[in-house]
Amino acid sequence: MNSPTSRLSAIAPHDGDHSFLTNIASTPDGDIDLGESALVLAGMDQPRTTSPTASIYDPIQKRLQHCRDHLTELAQSIAMTGSNAANASARLSALRAVIDTQEGYRGDALIHETPEHSNLINTIERRKGDGVALGILYIHSARTQGWTAYGLGFPDHFLIALDGGTERIIFDPFYGQIIETAHELRALLKGLHGNGAELLPEYYAPLENRQILLRIQNDLRLSHAASGHLDKAILISERILLMAPQTWDLYEDLGFYYAETGDFDAALLALDTYLDHVEDPASHQKAVMVAEKIRSREDFTTLN
Repeated sequence: MNSPTSRLSAIAPHDGDHSFLTNIASTPDGDIDLGESALVLAGMDQPRTTSPTASIYDPIQKRLQHCRDHLTELAQSIAMTGSNAANASARLSALRAVIDTQEGYRGDALIHETPEHSNLINTIERRKGDGVALGILYIHSARTQGWTAYGLGFPDHFLIALDGGTERIIFDPFYGQIIETAHELRALLKGLHGNGAELLPEYYAPLENRQILLRIQNDLRLSHAASGHLDKAILISERILLMAPQTWDLYEDLGFYYAETGDFDAALLALDTYLDHVEDPASHQKAVMVAEKIRSREDFTTLN
């Protein structure tokens, strides 16, 4: 039986996808180009041709090149605007002058959770996106100037930080706001998770490049699953597992997706993989129940 992570090639007939994803898994994090990697991942979600001449005529290649050119132009404009930016405040001002004021990038609050807003190609073309895609634009643009910028581990709302001089600034790329105090950060957290939520040290911790890419993919996965597009949720899940094979919790959701689409052998394999690697007994109950239903070929309409 094939493993869940071996099934990508059967679903997406683009050999380069598999190589790119496994390279993300094996490349030292500091060597991952965040902007370029996010663009390539975004390209995987665009309609593509299987023509032998696709490398020349495939529309997605033209769109990718347009986006790469745009990132280069952003870097050039920021270099001119922020040539004397010695601290974090001046650097963020230069970034905002170009990305926000000159180019008009915005968080799209009207349809915040649709899949296209996590897609960097769509974000560049529309000048609207979710916090992660916009945050990548800021981080990538800052790094082209040699400035220190990174995502933070804040839950369910993507924040970035810029360092410079003696300053560290936390910035919300979706709303275009600086978060100046712990009180403001706590208020944002409580607005997302309720009054009982409290700040934890990991919410301030820098994210690795790989973690940011995985966050984009996980947002896409959850969006597709919530809208009932389980075939797409499966594909995104398989991508994640190629980039981060030890994401054991994901095997549970993947098993449920497979089961609900009738791929029972793959569902059992995914659920067994999950049960073999997750030690929390309380989290086992649903996975065990679903696996038993599969083995007895019971009705799956009661999974959720």
